Parts: sequence; structure tokens; C-alpha cells
Amino acid sequence: AVVAADGATGRGDVVLTSDSGSVVTAANAWLSRTLGTIESVTPSAGQFGSFVDIVGSSLLGGGLNVSSVTLAGVTAELLTATDRRVKVRARSSAPTVGDVVITSTSGAIVSKTG
Repeated sequence: AVVAADGATGRGDVVLTSDSGSVVTAANAWLSRTLGTIESVTPSAGQFGSFVDIVGSSLLGGGLNVSSVTLAGVTAELLTATDRRVKVRARSSAPTVGDVVITSTSGAIVSKTG
């Protein structure tokens, strides 16, 4: 398990300890990044085909791009993505309320509760 202090960023060692007690260390092998946040979702409601603008910080989570975006559990069509803004188009679904979730190619997840 990788454990970093809540909100801590920067480089640190990776330390593996076996069940026999032997230890292997890779100095400065881990980079803890700033947690991403979604500041706004515009519009906050829509329908099939609605364009949605998601603004925040560290939305790429250290990755090169966004791998998926869901709006209330439904995968949206990704149009553009930067670390500060993601634009998507809503796909067809039954009316529902839910979270906005961005998953980066790094595996990082940034979400806003709906």
C-alpha cells in the first residue's frame, strides 16, 4: 500500500517490507500529486446531446489525458480535456441525478457529488 499524508505532495521513497522483515527501498521513486478538484459543472442539468463544461484544477491527475467522464453514472462523449477544463457531450439515459466523475489515463479520479 502507498500511504501519503492527506494533501501531501512531493517526492518520497518507496519502501517494501517482506513478511520475513527484509526491506528494499527505492529513493524518491514516488511522486504524490495535488488532488484534483471540480469547481463548476455548467450546465448542472441537461439532456441527450447537451454540451457540459467542467472546470477545476488538476483534472488530468498527472496523466496525459482523460480516459473517461461519467455524468450521473452514464459515460459522456469526451470532446476536449486540459488540466483546468474538460468538455463533454451527454449521452442518452433515463432522467437521473448523480456525480460527475473524471478518470485520467494515470488512473486518478476527480469527482463532484451531484
